[in-house]
Amino acid sequence: MTIHPPVLDLRGPASGYHTFHPDRSLNFQCNRWLEWIGPEAYAEIAAAVRDVADYEEWIDAFLALADARSAISVHASARSHPGLT
Repeated sequence: MTIHPPVLDLRGPASGYHTFHPDRSLNFQCNRWLEWIGPEAYAEIAAAVRDVADYEEWIDAFLALADARSAISVHASARSHPGLT
């Protein structure tokens, strides 16, 4: 039986509330994602939204971030399971 770590580890410290973006709604969403992912995502989120000017750009920035993380995950999975590629 494989034991997987919890998806959301509530044992760690809270990420806090940070200023990522001057738009309050976008800033809230960034903080919501940070709290869900964990404090290790702070730099990635901050870089992703640094030059975002509107909601459309925010969506594009987070989709690009998701694509980048997905590519890393696929690459790591391929290294761990070479027969599956």
